[in-house]
Amino acid sequence: RGVSIRYRTEVSAIDRSAGRVTGVRVGEQRIATDTLVPAGGAESNRLAQLAGVPLDGYPMRLEAMALEPMRPLIGPAVALLDRLCYMHQTARGEVVGGAEVAERPQNTLNADVPVMAATAKAYLEMFPQLGRARILRQWAGLVHISKDFGPLLGAHNALPGLFISAGWCYGHAGAPAAGEFLAKAIVKGVVDERMRPFAVDRFERNQAVVEPGIVLSHFE
Repeated sequence: RGVSIRYRTEVSAIDRSAGRVTGVRVGEQRIATDTLVPAGGAESNRLAQLAGVPLDGYPMRLEAMALEPMRPLIGPAVALLDRLCYMHQTARGEVVGGAEVAERPQNTLNADVPVMAATAKAYLEMFPQLGRARILRQWAGLVHISKDFGPLLGAHNALPGLFISAGWCYGHAGAPAAGEFLAKAIVKGVVDERMRPFAVDRFERNQAVVEPGIVLSHFE
């Protein structure tokens, strides 16, 4: 049937009747559907409210920076939980990463100088060799975060026809697999075993995900 992409078109309402999804309103148009997959990133909670269902998680603002290319310094990706700092080195030699620092609540995507300074400080604590490196660019983004930092993926039990894809704070590379798993669940009614741990209702069942994929290091 093809795909229609509508840029800068706000979802204003999600219709429901007889206990299930019946349509979505975008701009001034209503689109009838019995299956809906909100994948709104930082707007995930707002979209869930439009559908009249609860959703774990909250929006969070993150910043990242890239340093000028240099000789190989970092092997694997590195993350330090005590400094809330993470980084890796690209094939071009750029050191890319960020640090989660306290900042005033804001939704802007503009870079914040205090955040940049705090990130640079965290970088230097990890690798003093970066002291003379220049910052090439810095950017900000809004993400959606769940309690256990894992994605929320699959059918929402409170509203038949509603499938969720949210909580992608760390792990955007998982999006292709998420799309495949959701398509399989929607079209064939089959829930892939690899998707089950990320069920939307897992917190109600006290089955939070223990994330094994983060690379940790520690410096004395």
